[in-house]
Amino acid sequence: MADSSQQHTTTPPLDGLHDRGWHIRAVRRDLAITGILAAIFIPISYFFLDVRIAWFADGLESVKPVANVLTQFADTKFYYVAFITALLATLILDRGPIKKNILFWLAFALLIYITYYSAELDEEFGWLVYIPTIFITWLIYKRRDFVPWALFLLIAIAWSGLIINILKIIFGRFRPSELVEKGHFGLDLFTTGYDNASFPSGHATAAATVFTVLWLMYPSKWLLWGILGITLAFTRIFTLSHYVSDVIAGLWLGAFLTLILHFFFTTRQNIHPYLVLNPPRSMK
Repeated sequence: MADSSQQHTTTPPLDGLHDRGWHIRAVRRDLAITGILAAIFIPISYFFLDVRIAWFADGLESVKPVANVLTQFADTKFYYVAFITALLATLILDRGPIKKNILFWLAFALLIYITYYSAELDEEFGWLVYIPTIFITWLIYKRRDFVPWALFLLIAIAWSGLIINILKIIFGRFRPSELVEKGHFGLDLFTTGYDNASFPSGHATAAATVFTVLWLMYPSKWLLWGILGITLAFTRIFTLSHYVSDVIAGLWLGAFLTLILHFFFTTRQNIHPYLVLNPPRSMK
């Protein structure tokens, strides 16, 4: 009797996990349809729209400063540093000698972040994302039901980033800045380097990953997450970092890879308690 009770307490609630995980089944059709549309629109954009829109974006000088600011929030480095800092701060507050002085650890998180981004402050507006980092640290510390989701987000960004970087090397596509400055357009297969890493967009993939996770957490707010994710992704066009087809591919791949990973997590019978993705409490 004792053995069965102990086994019951250490086994994840499989029914709840299956219900939570495979509500993806409700969107499989939509994901397939959007994938087909993306596969059709990407080559159309490549041959007929990308160059025209790139030259148009190059002429919008007034939009570039705003785009440079917004694009920071689709940078994978931001999420790596912010969430790792938040999770470490939460762990130390739970286990370490200083458990109540949250201001100390928020200042510590800020120091780590400033140090990490110190070389990019002036050029890439890195200072604008310090406050969100502190907020995320405070939020995860206060809302422990967010800890598994924060870990899942980090794994999802790493997983999707790995796939995207492999695709970047395979396609070796020139960035729009190369078109504007040197007249280079097209693919240079199996080439590495920043100038040949346009397809697909890593920022668009990160934006899709983050807001897909938020949709999985709070599906009723799907329209808000969709608008925010698409807005952040398309800022890359106005910074001459990516073409339209790059952004579309990144958005679809980010959502697709995140949903695959979520299905894997929520249908496993043996999973660490920190990775059990139960529905979070309401934000109200």
